[in-house]
Amino acid sequence: MNLERRKLIREAVLHDMAPAYEGQVSLEDVNRAFRGRGDLKEIEECLNDLVKEGLATKTEVSGRSYYLFESIARDAVSRNERRLGEVENELELLQKEIEGLEHLREEERFALDHIRPIWFGGWDKSGLEREALDRVQNYIAIAIDKPLQDHGREMTRLHARVTELKLEKERRLISKQESFITLPAAS
Repeated sequence: MNLERRKLIREAVLHDMAPAYEGQVSLEDVNRAFRGRGDLKEIEECLNDLVKEGLATKTEVSGRSYYLFESIARDAVSRNERRLGEVENELELLQKEIEGLEHLREEERFALDHIRPIWFGGWDKSGLEREALDRVQNYIAIAIDKPLQDHGREMTRLHARVTELKLEKERRLISKQESFITLPAAS
């Protein structure tokens, strides 16, 4: 394998594959990515050069060769941890917002329940003309019913976002547990 091709593989592994695989790259994956540009032994030599330079460590898992790029793996772990924290914070804020909206909707329902008897039977006792009654009824419908509907739509949006964040949190926790190569303790 010529020097230019070795350099291409090295750069691709360091800057593209290792970050994409969170710092844990298998020889088979690199070989598959560079099929036709070198045989397995040549690609393994390129990766072993990275080990000799101290950029990676080689390990065997279930008979397969893996290369651990510790700094890249640590960056991936810290990004994942940071995002998990952000997701948890956003979930807490959304839960508080949902609770506030639920309380507001209960108050609106309470007001509507108190107005409903007047709405259906008490208008005649008000002494207002029919035109004035129509305007009052329209105002009440707009002032109470419209916000209630808007809050319902907002609740639906918030619950969808909560579901989305819970799925992301679950995926990140699974990803965190699936790392089969244990990182050495930070020095």
